[in-house]
Amino acid sequence: MAHPLMDSDPTVLTPQSARSPLTADNTVHEAWERLCATGDTAAVISRDGRPVAVLTRPAVEQALAAGMAGTPVARVADLVPVPVDRSADALATLRAFTRAAWDWLLHDRGR
Repeated sequence: MAHPLMDSDPTVLTPQSARSPLTADNTVHEAWERLCATGDTAAVISRDGRPVAVLTRPAVEQALAAGMAGTPVARVADLVPVPVDRSADALATLRAFTRAAWDWLLHDRGR
């Protein structure tokens, strides 16, 4: 007899935790399910363990309304995290924002 919290079939994959980050390959539908399960208003999208975008509930709702349930979340993410060195000057900070914007435009948006 299997333990109630354990699947008796070892070949069945355990679903991702509702709190684990989304990847750029997750679909809009998967993001919606994750947001509903957690009650969060946004989810972080990660690549190689690094946050690359933030997907908000309104962006997911808009994508679902447009029939984009199977679309990768990277295509509909609406916020971009920017790593900023607090000791950097204004020009270095501006370059960090510019790099983050180009990374999002060229990689996550599929352009």
